[in-house]
This record gives sequence, C-alpha cells and structure tokens, in this order.
Amino acid sequence: MAVQLSRLAAAGCEVFFEGMSSGAKGQRPGLEAMLGQLRNDDVVVVTKPNRLARSAAGLLRISESLIEKRRHAAA
Repeated sequence: MAVQLSRLAAAGCEVFFEGMSSGAKGQRPGLEAMLGQLRNDDVVVVTKPNRLARSAAGLLRISESLIEKRRHAAA
C-alpha cells in the first residue's frame, strides 16, 4: 500500500481513497466514497486497473458509472 500511495503522490494526486473489500458481499466503502465525492473536473488515477475493479466487467460498470455521473454534472 505504501508503494501505491507514493506513486499516486508522485503523480500529483491530492486525495486518496483506500478500499478494503468486506468479503463475500463485495462491498467497497472506499470506492463508494470516491464515487460519491467526484466532481465534474476530477481525474481518477489508479496504479493498476485491478486496484479499481476485480474484473473487466466490473471495470466496465465503474467506467459507465463515471460517464453517467459526468453527464449529470454537465447538465
């Protein structure tokens, strides 16, 4: 985790969210907090795609959520 945070800080990131999975239910409070706080001009930076989603389908769902959120913010 320290290496990831160091890389994100070096990339100029100012706000960090850590998400620990709660197991079988797949709840990700860090991810939900990040998605809830995003503003229209924010950029999401991850060190590896598997840090954001556990599967390609999950990454697609998150991407679609980000696009929809941006669409609503621009309206």
